[in-house]
Amino acid sequence: MAEKAYQLMRPYGRMCLNVPIDKSRGRDNERFQSVYADIVGIAKKMGWKYFSTIIWNEGNISRRTAWGSWLSARAPCVIAPVEAIVVFYRDRWQKIEKGENDIARDEVMEWTNGLWTFSGESKKKVGHPAPFPVELPRRGW
Repeated sequence: MAEKAYQLMRPYGRMCLNVPIDKSRGRDNERFQSVYADIVGIAKKMGWKYFSTIIWNEGNISRRTAWGSWLSARAPCVIAPVEAIVVFYRDRWQKIEKGENDIARDEVMEWTNGLWTFSGESKKKVGHPAPFPVELPRRGW
């Protein structure tokens, strides 16, 4: 999908990907995966240029304990209640065309902060395995 987006994108086009930082489920030898780092590497190989990473603090972590490390320091697991929003661009970051500014001052201040804090969506409420709040695409650059 990112490859097709790159082909269709204008030279000053941008892409924001919402991805988990890592994954720690599955079989032992596949248990820990660096999803964020892998996605950044793949996108760069396709031609996307890296601009920035925004940390999205969802604040609604569904599980509070990593049972593999419950009361044991032998094999602790980290549970991160955050996700990454990786910002890429195609050929140049700055847009050449001058357009109407449709973002208010307070939105610029909030959206250019590298830490976004607002609630995620519930899988049960939305009825989808990968729900996201409307606020994420609303902030799209």
